[in-house]
Amino acid sequence: MYRPGGNNISADALSRAYCGAINNKVKLSDIHVSLCDLGTTRMAHFVNIRNLPYSIEELKKVCAECPICARWKPRFHSPNSTPLIKTTQQLERLNIDFKGQPSCTSNNHYLLEVVDEYSRFPFAFSCENIATNIVIGCLFPIFTMFGTPSYIHYDRRTSFLSQDLREFFTKVGIETSLTTPYKPREN
Repeated sequence: MYRPGGNNISADALSRAYCGAINNKVKLSDIHVSLCDLGTTRMAHFVNIRNLPYSIEELKKVCAECPICARWKPRFHSPNSTPLIKTTQQLERLNIDFKGQPSCTSNNHYLLEVVDEYSRFPFAFSCENIATNIVIGCLFPIFTMFGTPSYIHYDRRTSFLSQDLREFFTKVGIETSLTTPYKPREN
């Protein structure tokens, strides 16, 4: 409603800040709902792009009070599950996997990748096939140079699941773990 300048009474700082806080909270929750419950990070990006006067704490509070965000928030670890295996030194835990057809000019159509989980240092071996004896032949020089690791993690490829490879790992004292079925990207 329009009021002429003489009829407007200046508000004191306390009442102006209090009303502004109520309006900001309503506006922020409305923005949050209208953006389909984006979450704190995306809300912060939206607020920063438009230069809106909201702090990260306000965004976190609105997202924490939202039941939809609470339902979709990822839960990374439950206390009842088995503890995660963490590597504490170099070459303690290795991941191995085959990649297909690195080059067509030679007979070696496969690449055996061996990655140290601690340093992320990769070893790569060009292989003509994915047989178990090839895997053992590629791993043996690493074990001779750097010592045997405590664990080796691999996917469910048939050459990795063979009895010969299991006997080799048992003989040198290495524990093994497998990726979840149908999820080779975990390796």
